[in-house]
Amino acid sequence: MFRVRKEQLDRIAMKRFIDRVETTLLRQWLVRRVFNRDKRDVPLRKIIEHGVAVAQSYGLETEQELVMFVMHMIDINPEFHKQAHFHRLLKDRALTFRERSDKILTEITADEWKEAARMCDAQGYWSRVLPAADQEGALDGQH
Repeated sequence: MFRVRKEQLDRIAMKRFIDRVETTLLRQWLVRRVFNRDKRDVPLRKIIEHGVAVAQSYGLETEQELVMFVMHMIDINPEFHKQAHFHRLLKDRALTFRERSDKILTEITADEWKEAARMCDAQGYWSRVLPAADQEGALDGQH
């Protein structure tokens, strides 16, 4: 009899989740920001995998939380979460996803959003964290 361990099921579930996020981002987000000929050069899957790992380091677990975090890494700045107010909210494990989302929308000031957008050089960040083969097409995180 073939037995599947919990770790194997977790890996399969994560792969399927990454597949869904990648498909969604390609359809709804990347299409507006990257020309078709350049899409193949963007290491989107590696970016998503990395973003999910960073999000999980904050204790984020639900698909909504993980997707929102990855989107912020891509759209705002890969190190947006290091901005002090974002960091405090992300570290507060007593908050539900809804509470955290509401606080991000209502408590983070315009200046804090701007600060989060400047936390690092996005190209430099992706060059450091992605495998060398994926670095060339990394997103720049700028609007």
